[in-house]
Amino acid sequence: MANSLSDHTAIVLDFPGCLKPKSTFQFYDMWVRDLTFFPLVESNLSKSSYKDPEVKLKLFLKNIKKTLYSLNKSNFASLRAQLSTTQATLEKVQELQMQDPHNKDLIPKEMRQGLSMSKSYPQ
Repeated sequence: MANSLSDHTAIVLDFPGCLKPKSTFQFYDMWVRDLTFFPLVESNLSKSSYKDPEVKLKLFLKNIKKTLYSLNKSNFASLRAQLSTTQATLEKVQELQMQDPHNKDLIPKEMRQGLSMSKSYPQ
């Protein structure tokens, strides 16, 4: 298995003859950091017109699942590419800073790139 940015190592187990369990929904904290997250949740919550809270909750969870998968695919599918681009930009700014250490305009640029790197790769 190829090395990745994660400190976790996957283990693949094979159980011949056993049925694969249905995949479960997983919530990712990085979604909450996206500016469109709360408006998406609010719009999905207001769609249901059922009075019964149990039915309303079930429909909300079913709809929000599809919406969050779509959000994930559009905004978080290429995290490696985003991280590589941000890292390259950070390195370029740091190189310019070494060439001109008295340039005060480069300090905020470096800080923005560093923050961007920490946000683009979820912990």
